[in-house]
Amino acid sequence: MKLSDLKKRGDEYTGKASDITRQLIFAGIAIIWLFKSEDNGYTTLDSFLILPLITLSLSIIFDLLHYVTGGIIWKKLYLSEEHKVIKKLKNEPNTNLDPENIKFTRKKIKVFKEKCAFHVFKYYQIRCVTD
Repeated sequence: MKLSDLKKRGDEYTGKASDITRQLIFAGIAIIWLFKSEDNGYTTLDSFLILPLITLSLSIIFDLLHYVTGGIIWKKLYLSEEHKVIKKLKNEPNTNLDPENIKFTRKKIKVFKEKCAFHVFKYYQIRCVTD
C-alpha cells in the first residue's frame, strides 16, 4: 500500500470520527436544553447541568480549533511551496505563471482568516451579553 493511500485512509477515519463527535456534542447540548426552565422571563438550568454544558461547549470550541489550526498549517505550507515555485518560474523564460490564480488563492486565505476572527468575536459578544 502506498504512503498516500495510508494517509488518505487515516484522514477518512479521523474525519468521520470528528463528524460523529460533533453530532454527539450537539445532541448533548440539545438534551440539556430540554431540561431548562423559565422563571419570570429568565431561562435557567439546574446547577448539575452547568458543568456538562461547559464541557460540551469547550468540546465544540476545540473541534473548531482543530480545523482552524489544520487549515492554517496547510495554507502556510501551500504558500511556502508556492513561493518556491514562483521563484523558480521567474528565472525561467516562457513560463505560464498565472498571477491572477495566485491573487485568488491569497484572497481565499484572507477571507478564511476574517471568518475565523468574526466567529471568535461573535462568541465573545455572546459571552459579554450573558455575564
